[in-house]
Amino acid sequence: MTHPFRSVFTALAVAAATVGLQAQPALKVATVDMEQLFEKFYKTEAQQTKLREDEKKAQELLQSMVKEREALVTQAKELQEQGSNALLNDEARKKAEGELQKKVGEVRAKESEIQTFAQQTQQQLRAIFGQYQQQAVEEISKIATEIAKKKGITVVLNQGVLVFADSAYSITDEVLTAINKDRPAPAITISTPAATAPAAKK
Repeated sequence: MTHPFRSVFTALAVAAATVGLQAQPALKVATVDMEQLFEKFYKTEAQQTKLREDEKKAQELLQSMVKEREALVTQAKELQEQGSNALLNDEARKKAEGELQKKVGEVRAKESEIQTFAQQTQQQLRAIFGQYQQQAVEEISKIATEIAKKKGITVVLNQGVLVFADSAYSITDEVLTAINKDRPAPAITISTPAATAPAAKK
């Protein structure tokens, strides 16, 4: 998956890992795949799961609103048919036309509500994920910096913006292990074997 915040990955990774550059007599370079680290970070998996759940709930609400609109459209069509009845007198026809206009207004209001809800929901979900993304990148960069300093590395570059880098320079696997060391243990599901039916008596 390509992230629109790749520049954030680069800036944070490079800035965080070059803090001690002046204190080091020799240049020692390492690389990390920030995109891979972000995607495989256990907190990212949890965040994406939550966002999918929120998106599903929003979709259910949206479908409910669409059904309400369809019901209003059906009612408007019925009023239109009533108003076109040749047996109606002028007073009844005017009343039907008034009710029709009111119902059409309700349909338009519901359509506006649906559009606003869809736009706001999309914006909120993007904002939530964007905020998480920034926090996660900062956390990953901090851990990458700590590992780099322990190894005497003076510069850490993001592989995602490099034309080529030998895999020997990569500390991605070490960082990945470190950021996932606190991953919660998966829930253990104990399945109870189905009871066997007693053999039929002969």
